[in-house]
Amino acid sequence: MLALGAVRSVKSNPSTVDFPDAVRPVSALSNACDRYLFFILADLFGPLEDKAGAVRRRAAH
Repeated sequence: MLALGAVRSVKSNPSTVDFPDAVRPVSALSNACDRYLFFILADLFGPLEDKAGAVRRRAAH
């Protein structure tokens, strides 16, 4: 077995306010990217009638 070093504990379900001030903008950007990805996946894999609305919504922007 390959060991890369000591295992560090991590927080489960961290919030942006749990991080230091310098890291909060990166956390907010990561959260925004995650939300955008989930919206795109919901549009792509949602019911067929929802896809027409998604296309019109994107074309309007």
